[in-house]
Amino acid sequence: MSSVQKPRVPPCIEPGFEQSEPLAIMLMISLLRVGALLDKELTDYLSHHAPVGKPTGPQIGILRVLHYYREQGQDGVALSEIGEHLAVSKANMTGMVDRLERDGLVVREMDAKDRRIKRVRLTPKALEMHKRIKPAIIAHIGGLMNTLTQAEQDALLVSLGKLRQALGDMRLM
Repeated sequence: MSSVQKPRVPPCIEPGFEQSEPLAIMLMISLLRVGALLDKELTDYLSHHAPVGKPTGPQIGILRVLHYYREQGQDGVALSEIGEHLAVSKANMTGMVDRLERDGLVVREMDAKDRRIKRVRLTPKALEMHKRIKPAIIAHIGGLMNTLTQAEQDALLVSLGKLRQALGDMRLM
């Protein structure tokens, strides 16, 4: 039997419009909270283990997308496309990429075919960092996820996939 109890509806959402769908509101709040906590956990972990720049969770997301595309043979991705993968606005992307560029982890270049498009690509410094810290990050995340049984992980992945699909997210990453 699990030691985690089913949460009660907090008094703060009992009155008002939330009363008609308290479980849906609690699920949304929990998902947002878990996302924020995972982001903080990854950022804290990297602040102690990343050899350069101390990238935040969202910045690691950018590096992950760039690395994925690089493995697929595409060296350089448009800011807007990275933003689509991470569900981040172009304005927010610009600030995050500014810091990654300042830390020497990415470079921005004009697209050869369309000068309005800026492409971002990984530097050798970022590739070396990725190679060194990827195994430790994977092990750390695996440890966190192993809080759930394999069946719970599988069910959560299916459930989150359904939510992503309902929200129009058809990307695999």
